[in-house]
Amino acid sequence: MASVATTSILTAIDRIIERAGEVKVCQDHTKLVTTSLIRLRSQFNDRLTVLDETHSQEDLAEILKPIDEIITCCMENEHLLNGMTYQDLESVLLRLHYRLAQYESNLADNCEIRVQILSNALQDQRLCLAKSSDETLRQTLDVIEQQTKKNMIEKHRYLREKYTKTVESYLRACIELYQWESIPALTSDIIIKIANLFYQVSSSEQMILEKEWRSYKFPIKQTFVRFKADQLTPFERNGLRQLLAENEDKFKETWERLVSVPYAIYAAENDRCSEENNANKEQFIQNKRWSIILGEPGSGKTIFIRWLVYHLAQTLLNEQYSTNYGPLRVPILICIDEFAESMKEESSLTLFDYIGKHKWMGKPITDDSSISLDDLSCTLQDYIQQGQALIIFDGLDEIFASDQRSKIINSIENFVDTYVQTPIDYSSSGNAYLSKLFDDPSRSGGNQLIVTSRIASDHTVVFSGKFAHYTIQPMDKKSMIDFVDCWFSRVHQSMIDTLNIPLTSQAEKHSEALKKELGTTKSMSLLEMASNSGLLSTICTMYFSQTDGSRLPTRRFFQYESIVKTALNSLHRKLPTIDISQVIRILANITSCVYQNPASNFINHDEIKEICVQTIKTSTTKTDDIHHFERQVSEMVRVICDHVGILTLRSKSLYGFLHQAFQEYFTCLKLLETDTSEKQKFVVDGFSREKKIQLVTQRLSHHMSDQRFRVPIALAFGKISSSWSLGDFEDLCYELIQTQHEYDSFLPLGAYVLINCVDDFVNYPSNDILFDAFNRLITAAGQHEWLIVCPFLLDQITNTLRKFRKDIVSLWIAEFLSQNSSHNIQTITAFCQLLEGKPHEFENIQWLDQKSCSMIQSLLILDNENSGFAIDRLLVKIAFSNHQLLSSNSTTFRGFLIDKQMESNSIPVFLFPLIIALYGGLAREGQSVVFNPRHIHRESSVLTPILVRFLSENDHDKQDQRLKKLQQECLQLFVMRMEKHEESSDAVDLCIATICLYNIDYIQSNLDIISNSFLRICMNRLKYISMILRQFYFASDENDQSMEEETTKFISICIEKFQYVESARFYFLDMLNSLRSSTARLRSSSTSILLDGLSELDKRVTLYLPNSLRNENPFINGLLITDVQFHSDQKSCFLIHHFTKLFWLLEHNDEFSTPYRMATALDTMPEYLIFRNDKDILTSLTFVPAHLQNLYIRLLKEKYIIINPKESIANSKPHLYFGHILTECLIGLSNASCKRLSILGALINLLPWLRMQQLENFASGLLWALAIDDSILLDIYETQRKRPSIDILLTLVKKKIHYQLNLALAGLTLNRLIRNITLDVQSHLEILLWLERYRIHALTNADYFVNNLSSSKNSYVNSFFTAELSLDTGSYINSFRLSGDLVMYFCDIIASNFIVFTTINEDATSDEVLESHKQFAVSILLNLYKLLNNTDQTRQAAVTALNKLFEKSNNNQICQAVACLLGYICNEKTYKYLFKKIVWIVNKLCYGTSNYSNSVLLALISSYFYSISINKITLNQDDLNLFSTLLKHDSCEIVQAVRVGLARIHKDSLFLIGFLDCDDTQFYHALLGSTASWYVDEIQQNSENNVAKFIEEHPTLLPIFMIELYDSIRHFSSKIRQMGFNNYDLAFGYPTYVKIAALIAVGTPKVFCAFVQDWPDGDNFKRALFYTSKQHHFPQRAACLTILSLLGELTIDLCQMFIETVRDDPYIQNNGYKSIKFIHSVKDENIILNCLLSYLKSNSMNVRYITARILLHLSQSSLIQFRKVQIMLNDLMLDSSSTEDLWLIKEQDDLSFDCEYYYAGPLKHVIYSLLVQHITGNRSENIRRHKFNNIDLDFIESEKASRFASCIYEKKSEEIPE
Repeated sequence: MASVATTSILTAIDRIIERAGEVKVCQDHTKLVTTSLIRLRSQFNDRLTVLDETHSQEDLAEILKPIDEIITCCMENEHLLNGMTYQDLESVLLRLHYRLAQYESNLADNCEIRVQILSNALQDQRLCLAKSSDETLRQTLDVIEQQTKKNMIEKHRYLREKYTKTVESYLRACIELYQWESIPALTSDIIIKIANLFYQVSSSEQMILEKEWRSYKFPIKQTFVRFKADQLTPFERNGLRQLLAENEDKFKETWERLVSVPYAIYAAENDRCSEENNANKEQFIQNKRWSIILGEPGSGKTIFIRWLVYHLAQTLLNEQYSTNYGPLRVPILICIDEFAESMKEESSLTLFDYIGKHKWMGKPITDDSSISLDDLSCTLQDYIQQGQALIIFDGLDEIFASDQRSKIINSIENFVDTYVQTPIDYSSSGNAYLSKLFDDPSRSGGNQLIVTSRIASDHTVVFSGKFAHYTIQPMDKKSMIDFVDCWFSRVHQSMIDTLNIPLTSQAEKHSEALKKELGTTKSMSLLEMASNSGLLSTICTMYFSQTDGSRLPTRRFFQYESIVKTALNSLHRKLPTIDISQVIRILANITSCVYQNPASNFINHDEIKEICVQTIKTSTTKTDDIHHFERQVSEMVRVICDHVGILTLRSKSLYGFLHQAFQEYFTCLKLLETDTSEKQKFVVDGFSREKKIQLVTQRLSHHMSDQRFRVPIALAFGKISSSWSLGDFEDLCYELIQTQHEYDSFLPLGAYVLINCVDDFVNYPSNDILFDAFNRLITAAGQHEWLIVCPFLLDQITNTLRKFRKDIVSLWIAEFLSQNSSHNIQTITAFCQLLEGKPHEFENIQWLDQKSCSMIQSLLILDNENSGFAIDRLLVKIAFSNHQLLSSNSTTFRGFLIDKQMESNSIPVFLFPLIIALYGGLAREGQSVVFNPRHIHRESSVLTPILVRFLSENDHDKQDQRLKKLQQECLQLFVMRMEKHEESSDAVDLCIATICLYNIDYIQSNLDIISNSFLRICMNRLKYISMILRQFYFASDENDQSMEEETTKFISICIEKFQYVESARFYFLDMLNSLRSSTARLRSSSTSILLDGLSELDKRVTLYLPNSLRNENPFINGLLITDVQFHSDQKSCFLIHHFTKLFWLLEHNDEFSTPYRMATALDTMPEYLIFRNDKDILTSLTFVPAHLQNLYIRLLKEKYIIINPKESIANSKPHLYFGHILTECLIGLSNASCKRLSILGALINLLPWLRMQQLENFASGLLWALAIDDSILLDIYETQRKRPSIDILLTLVKKKIHYQLNLALAGLTLNRLIRNITLDVQSHLEILLWLERYRIHALTNADYFVNNLSSSKNSYVNSFFTAELSLDTGSYINSFRLSGDLVMYFCDIIASNFIVFTTINEDATSDEVLESHKQFAVSILLNLYKLLNNTDQTRQAAVTALNKLFEKSNNNQICQAVACLLGYICNEKTYKYLFKKIVWIVNKLCYGTSNYSNSVLLALISSYFYSISINKITLNQDDLNLFSTLLKHDSCEIVQAVRVGLARIHKDSLFLIGFLDCDDTQFYHALLGSTASWYVDEIQQNSENNVAKFIEEHPTLLPIFMIELYDSIRHFSSKIRQMGFNNYDLAFGYPTYVKIAALIAVGTPKVFCAFVQDWPDGDNFKRALFYTSKQHHFPQRAACLTILSLLGELTIDLCQMFIETVRDDPYIQNNGYKSIKFIHSVKDENIILNCLLSYLKSNSMNVRYITARILLHLSQSSLIQFRKVQIMLNDLMLDSSSTEDLWLIKEQDDLSFDCEYYYAGPLKHVIYSLLVQHITGNRSENIRRHKFNNIDLDFIESEKASRFASCIYEKKSEEIPE
């Protein structure tokens, strides 16, 4: 069988090659194909079993088949051209040639051979296209065109003279028939009403309108169609037609089949709308002989062709011979449906015979009795025979019977073959065959033909490929507005013309509101319908008919119903025997079936038929006559599928609703259907209202959680609220609200859906129903903390409430508050948060009245820190915005002050803190904060009587006694409450009063009587009060410095009177700090709940000291800043004390056995503290306890803490260096709580970080104080400092090696930390260099391995290398930073060619040692690129040393490494050194005097371009001249290096291609090479984008790229592979294939996925991607995940990859979350679900989170039932461990290595939010939260601000005013 198959293929190839010689056109293109076939034939003859081994004979056969067809077409058999033009023929031949090349490359095993085959194919095509063998033919076309125009005009004149009367009568008939259209829904009654409204017509004029309008038609003035061109060639279209015909019975997925057919590979990709494919209607009618116009029902197909016929007829009648549509032809419009009817009567009737006798809408084509039909037929047929006609067939889709449709198709194609061909008398060079190839009707004349059809019917029966396809696109907004203008203008002008009155048209005024609604509406359904011209005409009719000038029906149900009724009425007029109610029921039943196929949203023809059968059975009394029944069903199926215009064919036998709004409308009807069981009708006793309500409730509640039903349910409410009785409607609402499924317990879905449907209500249910819904939602809001977890829900409730009248909302509020006893504090809190609204907004306050405010005030006793003092916050807002709402009871303190009209100045100053703290009363007057009794919002039942008595006494002389009495009374009450252990709100008031009257000192000295819990309550209340104060003192105007200036002025006055004596200066400083702190706290709010704007704290809360203080007393100025400055250029602040406990592990603590742990660390493993737990490196390294983690991370994020001293930061921004924290912590360790062993252990283990922060000597100083008692401690530390610290460094190196092979993320984290350690000890550097020397020697000498290493005389080598240690994980020298001194020392080593590191075990001369020394030097050089350029001084020293080495060394590989290193080190000042070296070596090579190889020149060229790119330098003319010369070099490698270098820096592709003089393949490889880089940077990313873009623009390069990509990753397995570091670095890295592939996949997903699916190596490629994702290359891993996700199928491997992302690099984590959305199928659903369920039980909250995201996406994509997902996530939320906090990675768009996380809250809250977003359709981002509540956070921020204010900034520009 094998040889038979191969022989058959060879026979076919031989036949093609033999016949190809007879081809007389496109010979060069044909030769490309035959050459490829000859090569294939040779290969098959050499190895006959290839085809059977690869199972590829079918693939080759499918390529050979179209080649054979093309050869047959090209053998001067013009009848087989089938509409193909010369360009089409070129295109197809080139595609087939490339397909052969792809096939040939797939046979090869070697990647280079594969790429070479494809590259050669593209090069051959380029050379072929460059030839102009057919240019002579093209040059004759212009001559032919001119001759054609002349001949056509002559023929027109001849025919016009011959048939003058008949032609003119026909043209006038065309004008009359086709220029008018009717609008049936626009009745005379409506017209009369509108005429009265706008023109005040008389009764007689009304009668005229009524009479004339019944038969009135409107002129078709213009059309609003936009066309998209199909890019397939006729040959490909023919192939597609054959394909679909072959699969008539067994339909497969279109996509899979298309991509397997060589000439239809682009069909699916071209089936999309793009601006590039938009076609000019004049141009395609002018240039295309055969066209098909496709469009949805109502899109304007018929209107367009009628207008076209009218336009052409009018032009011809005026004796013109050309228009924008080309040379004029007589238009002949045939209604295909009418032709089909005539064929039924006369089966032998042909189209040619029918022309002239044809009708339009049942009317004869002309009503001129003097002209017979035979005369007309003769005339038109003569025009056709003379090639002077444009024949249009309208309505191919209206032929429904398949056999009849086939006859029509055959008739049209026979007509085309006979009469619509390229004229043979005007052919190119007398060659009819070439004439067809160059056919253009505007040039060659002849007949033209257009067919119109609905879109999908073209996919069912495709015309021969000669027909060019054009699809009508939906109208955009501008076209909609123009359409409305035209529609109203026509109608109004028609009214005016009918009445013949001189009035100005009011069309513009009448249409204004509709245009505004279309321009501003957010209803996508309305816009979607309005994009269809037929439906937009209906909308215009609806709007026109509203005499009150109102907008469209505001309720969507009635909008949709009006549009549907109009469409169905039109159907009824066309088919009056059709039962419209039956049609509606069928369409409603269809929606149920459609929703069962959520992935496709379609229904097939058989399902429609079955629905028709069941519906007709239900509604028909008798079905005995089976034939009659079948006819009924058949007729109804035809009507539903083809006539009604609501359902449309989407693909072969699959139907969908024309617009989403139609589907939603009929789904709504289905939800409300109540007579489905039998033939029941709604009668009083026939169908109980209870059953109706129950049935509809069940339907609605069943679908509430499905987003697809949200709009149908809203429409249902609109219908129910208008047509049901109020009682039934309310009962339904009540039942719906009560319905609560177990899996919906987290959200009262019934209540939520109800309140979100209010826009669609015609009549509202009773207040009781609405209030019940709102109450349930508020209860859930409190229970689940909506304000924090999903605040958008509260926003939705607020928006709904604002749609009701104010009095209704106020009534609900009053009822809710009156039932407060039944509400818990969480519910009341949510209620207050709802009313409070957003910051500095007061719209919700308008719902309140005095009564409701009074009830809110009564709830203050429930207010506490757990509720965030929500009640008080609301009252503060009320008092601020509308204090009149607050009650003025005379028994209250507020009432007392108002009644007594007590002014502020009459209240003792010392009472204001107490009054403001307990009662409020602050108000804003501009930028000033004042006290106003009317703004008091609180009451204190215990203190009011005391204060009233005090203020009622007017004896000012005894004020001190009264004050003392007040203090004593408050204190007695407070002590009494404390003795009773009372923690009531009154007790808290008394505590605050005591603090105000006695200061905090009393509380501190009497803590024994105050419980800790009560103290916490009081402190939280005080924090809240301070927060509210800051809301009042907020200032968004940064120019407002009033408070600061007042304080500065006060200080200035104090300074003048201050005595600078030693004993007083401390008191002065205390006073100054107090002023700074209090001012800063008051002004520290960045936002306010009361006032709009944003305040920048670092600009707002700075207290300026007068310059006189600095100038006159330097000593005091120095004293003020000593505690806030460590170095002159590093400003700090008083936040350090927050970190004194960061090193709590090091303090003496019996509970944690600190001494024992320190002893263990010192005696056994010095690295103990550094690697206490390998899985938690960060915690063990930073020693940040849990209670400080959030603060620490936030301070890092805001850059208040700088870990790396080298990190640049604006000097004006206050910040801490980590060294400062270390200093303060170490000082803390020296106190009495720390044992000496703890201090010693801490210092020894922190040595790497002490070195990094240059604090080693400081640490030594700490031990001097202890050396008096125990001097050995200092000796131990100094000994460890000199030598043992290298042990720590070596331990870090070992750990790094281990993690590089086993735990990628840990290795990455460790690398980041190690990079911050600076080596400054020469011996340490030398040890690391010797370790690297021995490592390289062992790698280059297989026999010299661990045993020899271990026996080395070098003790560090001996102890470092073990059998378990891998040697091939990279260099050891690039782990740490080098101090400036060590860099200079290293430069000396480089200049000496590393001579001191030559000897290995006393051997310095053997070949092995010398070879390994060379490799050692190369390795060191290639790993120094980050170490030698830290300053300009070290950079220059490095350049000098490398230059010496380059000149001294005779080894090309070392010189190559030097060249590579210089490319990184050189900057804009030194990069020309490389240029000079290149010129010098090029000259030497030219004269043959150079000892350098081409590899050195290659390295210099690459380095030069690399240096230019990273330093962003522009090439000058010298550069261009040099590289222009090098592009002509004999060495291909040098030419390629120049190309790659230029590609790396290019900005203009066209210029560069011209400069390089290369083809697309060579330019592609140059671009690809430019992506190679040592590290990820902007330059590399730009290069990657350039490659991806170039491949997208040149898709023929995709196979080459994919072959190279697969070859670059196919070797990966589950084992981690290390790069060949020297080779990698010498090449400046490798091209980033995988990252480029990800960009291509995202940019053109259809093309990419189709290629992978059709690629023989597709499955192997996916597996290689999976293993590539395991390697330790983070950007590459992220790209693998993107590609595999875009391929769409969720597998176990892909699940694993998603889960691993949350433990990975930040970029990969971000990419993981983004890639979830690409999944569109699931492999082995049950296995995947079980896998995901296991991940939901992970100990990692992040794993659980990403698993939840995956599940919800699968549900949203209808891949898994939502109920399953909901149950799984409900169980997850109920899991007690889900209360753990979740920290999520900060979203990043680039390959940033920032490791920033934000706090998202407890996992269960986040899952709750995700579920709610899924159900409600809200797409909010995760809420970023803070571990502190708002009060604590505000307090911390104010504390931070006060510390900032203590940092004194000198204001030099001007003196602060005194």
